[in-house]
Amino acid sequence: GSELFLNLKFAHKLDAPATLDVQVENVTIKDDSLYLFASKQSKKFELSLPLFDAIDPEESSWQLGSVGRCLVTLVKKSRKKWPRLLKTDERLPHMHY
Repeated sequence: GSELFLNLKFAHKLDAPATLDVQVENVTIKDDSLYLFASKQSKKFELSLPLFDAIDPEESSWQLGSVGRCLVTLVKKSRKKWPRLLKTDERLPHMHY
């Protein structure tokens, strides 16, 4: 397909409840990366993903979802299948896929 859908949960552990009422302070979608910074009081959430291939930042989008989540839609520049989401094949401990 031409789109990638990410469902981000604002939590410090995968099995922890999501943090509600988080304020997203910065989302930067570039040709080859996604960066997000959000917080609620003393809790800080930062995500930096170097992507496997190029995306279209103008067509890509994000929105806050319900119950402490953020939904991100990344639009690929080409429709070819990616073998993985990230540039590296290293599995990140805070990602579930």
